[in-house]
Amino acid sequence: QRRVREAVVSTQSTGYTERADEVLELFHDTLTLESTDEGDRNAQLAINSPERYVMRPQREGGGNNLWEAEMKDRLMELAGDPSRQQYILMRRITPPVTEMRFFKGGKITPILQSVSEIGFFSSYISGGGDVIRSENHGLLVRTKSRNDNEGGVYVGISVLGSPHFMD
Repeated sequence: QRRVREAVVSTQSTGYTERADEVLELFHDTLTLESTDEGDRNAQLAINSPERYVMRPQREGGGNNLWEAEMKDRLMELAGDPSRQQYILMRRITPPVTEMRFFKGGKITPILQSVSEIGFFSSYISGGGDVIRSENHGLLVRTKSRNDNEGGVYVGISVLGSPHFMD
């Protein structure tokens, strides 16, 4: 995410694209929930505006995210608890909504209000402060109904696609 953002900023400064600001709006930083003043401020931001954030466990595999009222309750429950640092906050991304049909379980769905996200596959290996390998390996598009908070392909919530770039 950081590398893509840097590339967009670079193209923005060279005038390469008129839509760089729109692309940058789709990237949001993660916010710490560590037991620090910053973590406390971030928790309070999410408690005050739970519709703008998602609370995610710091582990791979997706799922188990906390949204809105459930997130707010959990943050209030974890106030002063060091286990809060097992989570991070992310600002919710609000991608454009499009109408599409999905091919799921061998059937075509009715038209759904849908949102898509692009996932980047990459590898990063470092040691002793040196970057040994940092490579991009491809990307995919994951699309789901705009009404679904989670987006797991494996559990049948979303579908995979391939990007098609156009001028």
